[in-house]
Amino acid sequence: MMKPVPPHEQFIDAVAVHDVTIDPTTGLAHLLPASFDDAYAIFLWLCALAGGESHEVFAIGDSIGGNLVHKVATQAGANDVEPLKLVGGIAIHPGFLRAEPSRFMLLALPFGSTMDHPIICPMGAQAPSLETLSRLPMLVVVAEMDLLIDTELEYSEVMKEAEKEVEVLINERMSHNFYLNKAAIELDEVTATQAEKLMLEITSFINKH
Repeated sequence: MMKPVPPHEQFIDAVAVHDVTIDPTTGLAHLLPASFDDAYAIFLWLCALAGGESHEVFAIGDSIGGNLVHKVATQAGANDVEPLKLVGGIAIHPGFLRAEPSRFMLLALPFGSTMDHPIICPMGAQAPSLETLSRLPMLVVVAEMDLLIDTELEYSEVMKEAEKEVEVLINERMSHNFYLNKAAIELDEVTATQAEKLMLEITSFINKH
């Protein structure tokens, strides 16, 4: 079975890329979209750091970080981000909702937010039209037992209807963020196999684009 290694370290080693991990602003004094703004600020910092040299960049995030991937892709597509080229987005178990936000989520969202806030429902009525989003290839990773599977698949279908390039990977019999459960990967062959499948598909997606 696969040795449990943090997922991002696995595919970084596999595809020989450099990673930049953000530590976003959080807390009641910094409600969303503060952390999303932080992520895009880091992206712009990378643009400045590139010094005129062209570089290809992927945005990847899991859970609410998957929502962040969509947001960064939206902003990057609407602005001149040369010399960087955002060539793909990977949203792993994104936290898209079509239900009333939980108490926990309400503590993070701007006051008075509803279930259609663009951060948690980019395919909702309050969100910008997906047709304006750049044709950025997206990999959406879904766990079969995840409570968010319906909205994750809805997002994927709406993106396809808007003529976006979307690939969907479903990990059978797995739950939300299963790949972070090191004990399960060590002790359960099914979990280990699905975690390895996840890494292989991410690696393939990056190499393909």
